[in-house]
Amino acid sequence: MPCHILHAILNISYESIKQTNESAGKLLRLWPYFDSQDLWYWLLAKGKENSPEWFTALVKDKESFEEVMGILCDYSLVHCHSNSDGFSMHDSIYGWSSHVLNPRHDVDMARLALMCVGSSVTAQPTPVYWRRLFLHAQKCTLYDDISSPYSLHDNDHDHDERTMIASVNIADLLRIQDNFEGAERMYERALQEYEKKTRQEHKYPVNIFQNLSLVYINLGKVKQAEKMGERALRGIEKLGREGTPTLDLFNNLGTLYGDRGDFEKAREMFMKALQGYDRTIGRKDKAALTTLHNLGMLHYNHGKWREAEKLYVLALQENEEGPKTEYSSRPDTMMCLGVLFWKQGKLDDAERMLSQAFAEKRRLLGPNHPSTLQIIHSLGDICSNQYQKKGKAIEMYTLALEGYRQSIGLDDPEAQKAAQNLLRLRGGG
Repeated sequence: MPCHILHAILNISYESIKQTNESAGKLLRLWPYFDSQDLWYWLLAKGKENSPEWFTALVKDKESFEEVMGILCDYSLVHCHSNSDGFSMHDSIYGWSSHVLNPRHDVDMARLALMCVGSSVTAQPTPVYWRRLFLHAQKCTLYDDISSPYSLHDNDHDHDERTMIASVNIADLLRIQDNFEGAERMYERALQEYEKKTRQEHKYPVNIFQNLSLVYINLGKVKQAEKMGERALRGIEKLGREGTPTLDLFNNLGTLYGDRGDFEKAREMFMKALQGYDRTIGRKDKAALTTLHNLGMLHYNHGKWREAEKLYVLALQENEEGPKTEYSSRPDTMMCLGVLFWKQGKLDDAERMLSQAFAEKRRLLGPNHPSTLQIIHSLGDICSNQYQKKGKAIEMYTLALEGYRQSIGLDDPEAQKAAQNLLRLRGGG
C-alpha cells in the first residue's frame, strides 16, 4: 500500500482514537521516543512522578494501561506479545507515528520517555531485565534537547536533578552493555544538567566524572579521560569516598599515564589503587592482582627489571595463596615474567614460565589466538639458541607456523620470521 494512502487511513484512526481516549492518542505520539518493540506497563509507570495528567491516567494502574492498549490493538496499531506482558508497534505504524504525529521534536515527550527509562534501570538490576531496557536506552541517546520541563509543571525546581539522575542511570546501563558511544552522550548530558544547577561536588557528579573517564578510556580519548579522571579524583578527595569503582579508576588512570610515559604519575595511581584494595577487598582479589601486573609492566617498560620481577612474582604468589579464582592478567603476568627472565639470561626460568603461560593461553583462548602464538614463537626463540634444545625449537616454530596458517596467514611478518628460523634450524638457510 502506498505510504500516502496508509497515512491517510491512520490519520482517520488517530482522530477517532483521540475522541475515544485522550491517553491512547497521546501514547501514539509518545511511542516514537521509545523503541518500537516491547513497551510494558511497569516501564511507563516508573515515569509517573510529576507527569502530565493524561500520562498519570494512563499508568494509574495496570487495568488503565491495558484498556488503552486494548483500544490500540482494536485499531491494529499495536500487538500484544504472546510470551510476555509487552506490546510492540509495526515498523510502518512506527514510521507514521514518528514523522506524521511528531513532525517536530517534542521536548516534553522526549523527557517523559527519558524519565521512564532512567527510572526503570534500577528497578530490577539483573542482566535479563537490562537487556529488555537496552533498546529503549539507546533511543534516549538520540534526543539532545530535553532542557524544558513539562509545560504543566513550569515550577518544578527539581527538574534538572531528576533529569541528571535519569541520564546517569541510562548511561550506566549503556556502559555495562559496552555501548560506550551512547554512554558518553548520556554522561555528558547529565553533566550539562549538573552544571546548570550547582558546582558543588556531591554523589552523582563524582560518579559521572569517574564513569565518563572510564568511557573515554574505552573510546581511546586519552586527553578527555585524563581531564575527567582528575575531576573525579578532586571530588573523591573532598568527599573522602573509597570503593571498588574509585580503585578501578586509579588503576585505569595508572595505565593511561603509563601509556603516556609518565612513570611517577602512573606509579602513584597504581599504588593508590593497591592501598585501597588492601583496605577493602584484599590483595588476593583479581582486581588487585591485575593492578600488581600493571605496576610490574610499568617498571619493566622503564627498565626497572628488578622491581618488575618482584611485582610479577608477587602477583602470581598472591593468586596461588588466595581463592582459586582466575584473573584475566594471570597468563600475561606469566608471559611478561618469562620474557623478563629471558632478557636477564635466565633461560630455564624463562622456558618454564612461558610454558605455563602457553598452557593457560591455549586453555583460555585456543591454540591459534595471536597471544598464544606469540608465546609459542618466543619459546622457539629461547630454545633455538640452546643446542641441546634444537628439537624443541623446531617443534615450537612448526606449531607456531601451523597456527599462523590457520589464523592470520603465512604472509604475516611473524609467520615469515618463524618460517625463516625453522629453515635455519633445519640447515636450509
